[in-house]
Amino acid sequence: MAFTLEWPTSVVRIQSGSEVSLYGYVQDGRAGEELQVQIRHLDSGQYWRPDGTFGDVMNHQATVVDSSGHWRLMHTPQAAGEYEMVVVYTDAERKTGARSTTFNVLGDTYVNPFAVSADPEINGSIDSGSDEFDDANLMDNTEFNKDSAELIEDSLLSASAASFTLEWPTSVVRIQSGSEVSLYGYVQDGRAGEELQVQIRHLDSGQYWRPDGTFGDVMNHQATVVDSSGHWRLMHTPQAAGEYEMVVVYTDAERKTGARSTTFNVLGDTYVNPFAVSA
Repeated sequence: MAFTLEWPTSVVRIQSGSEVSLYGYVQDGRAGEELQVQIRHLDSGQYWRPDGTFGDVMNHQATVVDSSGHWRLMHTPQAAGEYEMVVVYTDAERKTGARSTTFNVLGDTYVNPFAVSADPEINGSIDSGSDEFDDANLMDNTEFNKDSAELIEDSLLSASAASFTLEWPTSVVRIQSGSEVSLYGYVQDGRAGEELQVQIRHLDSGQYWRPDGTFGDVMNHQATVVDSSGHWRLMHTPQAAGEYEMVVVYTDAERKTGARSTTFNVLGDTYVNPFAVSA
């Protein structure tokens, strides 16, 4: 199964109050099939919801609209700022892929994302049933997001069903290439030895840094909960300068799954060339 997220891209600037079509293509998609979409206002951490409000995460339903596999979600942004969009699609064999992007909205703010009252939460999400990408299983496969993204076997992502954080790195972090660092966060009620799935993608080349020490098609790293506080960690030594995207997926004991993402920058020399990967 392969699908794309064509628009928006990270260079897109949308005028607030203007209706736009967020879209992509599903290979062999059938008209009427649905995809799950989350849209998060990054400065406030709040999600834009189908009911026309900002708040806890709630999925939008995008739809395949024709026999070419073209999927579409009509969206009218109501607040200026930078957004993250995550799209999840499950094919007929229950294999699932995820795509993500960022985009910017310019202009007036008609619905204030900062006016949402704070509730106890972890990383902008709260356990609830309404925001799940309704499936029971995840990560029986070691890879996800292939064809620029691999498949998640028997699974779907839910950005708030499982409570955990991605603490470091953040988008302001600059790491020296060749230096070993700890990528980490916390799992609520995590048990030592539990694993999380991690992808690290070099954005300029589009190639993924893999556990075998190469760049290429996506391959998951395994992060581990290391103590009773729920602290999870992945040791990482970046080998090439550039901007990276990191996506972390965790499935709790009830088979509910959450996803967190961030970007970070690596400075210095390049020891393994991400652009040398053959197409």
